[in-house]
Order: sequence, then C-alpha cells, then structure tokens
Amino acid sequence: MRRHGVRLGQGRLLAALWKQDGRTPGEVAAALNVTTPTVVKTANRMTAAGLITRRRDDRDNRLVRLWPTDAGRALQEPIEAERRPLEEKVTGPHRDRARAPPEHPGEDPPVGKSAPSTC
Repeated sequence: MRRHGVRLGQGRLLAALWKQDGRTPGEVAAALNVTTPTVVKTANRMTAAGLITRRRDDRDNRLVRLWPTDAGRALQEPIEAERRPLEEKVTGPHRDRARAPPEHPGEDPPVGKSAPSTC
C-alpha cells in the first residue's frame, strides 16, 4: 500500500468507504473493529492528504460523515488488485470451507468442521 502513498490503516478505512461511503467515524470504527478515536485520527491525516472529505450530516448537524475524494476513489482499483493475490494466498484452500457453529450451545461442532474462534 505504501507504493500508493497509503498506510495499512488508511487503506482499510478507504476500503470501508468504498464499500459504503458516507459513514460516520463510529460506523467505520465498528466495521473495522477499532476505536472511534483511531478512525478520527486516521481521517484527519487522510483529509490533509486529500484522500477523504468530511461533511456534516444533512439531518443531524452533530454528525460528520466521511466520503472518499476523487483521489481516494482512484486508489480503489490498484489497491484491490494488489490485495487480491495476497488474500488468495492467505486464505487458499480454506476460503470455501464453511465454519459452522454447533447446533446447540455446549455441543461439539459437527465432524470435519470447526467452531468459529472467540478470540
């Protein structure tokens, strides 16, 4: 990502906005499983770099929503193209394997399947 002038956390924030733009920092934080102050700090840097813009919510002036700029949108294809082979390499043969939780709490998962991690 650095070759595109974006740090890893910034790339994740952009990806969240490419998926659904106009999110609040709190919504982005929940989607990325990070704290809202982390998103705000990253958004400050990205706004200064011209990758995203902030706008007040039309209905609730207390809220700020984040939008990728044209420069931020232009990074989508090169970043996603670079990320795809890495994701395929990491997930490999496990990508299609379903991870079914036990049908009843406290029960072992079905044979050949594992329960989702709680970490």
